[in-house]
Amino acid sequence: MGDYLSLLILAVVAVAVVLILYTVKVLKQQSVVKAGMDEPIPKNVQQHPYVKNPVFWAYLIGAALILGVIFYFAAQW
Repeated sequence: MGDYLSLLILAVVAVAVVLILYTVKVLKQQSVVKAGMDEPIPKNVQQHPYVKNPVFWAYLIGAALILGVIFYFAAQW
């Protein structure tokens, strides 16, 4: 199980690094809020609100990894 645990840890670290880099990229792109009012939501985000949300991506990737581990152990049993 040590090998699979190492692979799982590597996958978690890789996902965390990608998500941190994506978050830094998004934070750099945001402009300062003017006069206390929010800016309008960009058209691209309005058209794809779930695709552009990193929280949904984190849930999706996490669920896929968990299901992969479950199916692997179910196949071994």
